[in-house]
Amino acid sequence: KHLFVFIIFFLFSLVKAQNLVPNPSFEDTIHCPTTIGQLSYSQFWVIPSQATPDYFNVCSTVNGNAVHTPNNGFGNQAPHLGNAYAGFYAFNKVFPDTFREYIQTSLTTSLTANHKYLVSFYLSLSEVSEYALSCVGIYFSTNPISKSGAGVFNFTPQILNKSSNMLS
Repeated sequence: KHLFVFIIFFLFSLVKAQNLVPNPSFEDTIHCPTTIGQLSYSQFWVIPSQATPDYFNVCSTVNGNAVHTPNNGFGNQAPHLGNAYAGFYAFNKVFPDTFREYIQTSLTTSLTANHKYLVSFYLSLSEVSEYALSCVGIYFSTNPISKSGAGVFNFTPQILNKSSNMLS
C-alpha cells in the first residue's frame, strides 16, 4: 500500500568532480539512529515538512535493528558507499495526494549559470514496497523550502528522471 525508497548515495558535482552536496552518503552522523523518522541525525540533512523520512546506519543496533544496515524493518539493502543511507515514502495508497516524504540539504556553494553539473543518486526499492517509481525529481531553490503537514510540495523539479523503466 506504499512505496518506500532508499536513497543510498547522493552526488551533485561539477564536471571537475567537486561534490557540492555535504555528507552525500549520509556518513557524518550526529547521533546513531534508534528508530524511523530520524533523518536529522545525519549531518547537514533536514526534513522540510512534518513527514518522517528515515536514516539508516550500521551503527544502529536497538529496536530490533529497525534502522540498521543492511537488514532493517524495510528489507535488506547495503549502502552503495559506506555505512548509511536515507529512506522516504514516495507514494502512499491510503493518502496518494496528501502524503510524501522529502529530504533536503544546502549545497556547499551556489550554482553558476552556464556551467555544466553532474547530478546522480542511487535508489533502491524496499522489499516491503508494493509499488515502484516511474520518475524521481530534484528541485533547486535559493532558499530552504518547508511546509506544515506531510503533503505534496507544489514545485516542479528542474531535474526529472523520465525513465521509461520503473525504478526498482
